[in-house]
Amino acid sequence: MRPMTSPAQPSAQGHVSGGFRHEFGGVARELRSALSECLAAAGALGLPPQELARRLGLDKMLTWKVSKLVAREDPFTWAQHVPGSAAWRKLGEALRRHGAPPPPCERLAQAAAAFDAMVCRHVGDRATLHAVVSGLTPRAHAGLLLESRRQAFKGNSSSLGVQAETQLATYIVSRNAEHGGLADMLQVGGMVGFRTLRGDVRWPLFQRTQWTGSGQASREAMGQPLDPELLDRDCFPWLAEFSSAPLPSVEVTPSEHGLRYVLSPSSIGLTGAVDCIYGLRVAQVGPVRRSDSERTSEFGVNLLTPVARMQLDLFVERDLEWERLPEYVLVSRIHGGVDGPMDAAVTIPSAETVVDLGSGLAGSASAHLPRYGALMASVFGRAGLEPERFSGCRLSMEVPPIPATALLRHRLAE
Repeated sequence: MRPMTSPAQPSAQGHVSGGFRHEFGGVARELRSALSECLAAAGALGLPPQELARRLGLDKMLTWKVSKLVAREDPFTWAQHVPGSAAWRKLGEALRRHGAPPPPCERLAQAAAAFDAMVCRHVGDRATLHAVVSGLTPRAHAGLLLESRRQAFKGNSSSLGVQAETQLATYIVSRNAEHGGLADMLQVGGMVGFRTLRGDVRWPLFQRTQWTGSGQASREAMGQPLDPELLDRDCFPWLAEFSSAPLPSVEVTPSEHGLRYVLSPSSIGLTGAVDCIYGLRVAQVGPVRRSDSERTSEFGVNLLTPVARMQLDLFVERDLEWERLPEYVLVSRIHGGVDGPMDAAVTIPSAETVVDLGSGLAGSASAHLPRYGALMASVFGRAGLEPERFSGCRLSMEVPPIPATALLRHRLAE
């Protein structure tokens, strides 16, 4: 748990993007209006894309894009469908042949030219326009954001020489038995299907960092392994039953604010793929109730490895009276690493949402982690906790960006 005293999102973002938003909105709406007028003049407004293609003798892909522009009022939802200049000329010629008079056709040509000029002035090209628009309205452009991350995943995997199928992070928060005003935390994490694409790669799997009440990283109170046989050993806190056998070779090295676990080189590709799952218990990790100095608690996962999917789960004991679903934020760590100040972090646009898993473990099944149910049952059992007393939630993301941190933030109860 880590208190958050500063906003994660830069407050100037709306001001900086305002000029683009205003001009883009005006130019795009004029384009849609001119297109609707021209189609109406040719008796083609409202036709389905295939019928419009037959009527005007045009390519079906072009008429599909045209239909998107006309059907949607919000230009931020159709910016990626705006045809190019050659396509606009073809459309204008077809509309004139089918009865559209010169004035609306000229208006459409001018509106299309103004749109292209706006693109050149603000962003340079259409590809960058799509990136800008998807970042401003992520929920409306989930597909564009995902495709960008898929391309980054391929590039990062090739450049760094590693990738994994799934990165897991699960937190289980309960009231401390001796001090009811403090919370205990179980942390389960790891990589499933981690593999190297080059034979010489040593890869830092994880770094354990404990945060103080002032929001600073510290090596104190790092927690203890869930496996009692590892309590007095300086090693990776394995949950061996759910990891590869034999256990992969992991080197433990100290860092400024914690411990770093580095996976030794292994065979290339699937023959050397490994599962590395760990478990930790941290007692009295933070307060249960809000105070002047601590208003929120955060549970996150540092995304530093190219992975096909990330799963972040949080189970909270219901008598803590926290909100049912936490706030979610995804921030870049490219400026200073995982120990950098969160208030200086750049927010990454994301269309994903936090999903309610209900009470107990019935809703926690994972298609990407077949043994996840058994893992959770084992962890709750080791800690002597009853799953039915907990409510869960999940954030899942395909090919998450790196380097980044995904955070679930709870406002503490008063």
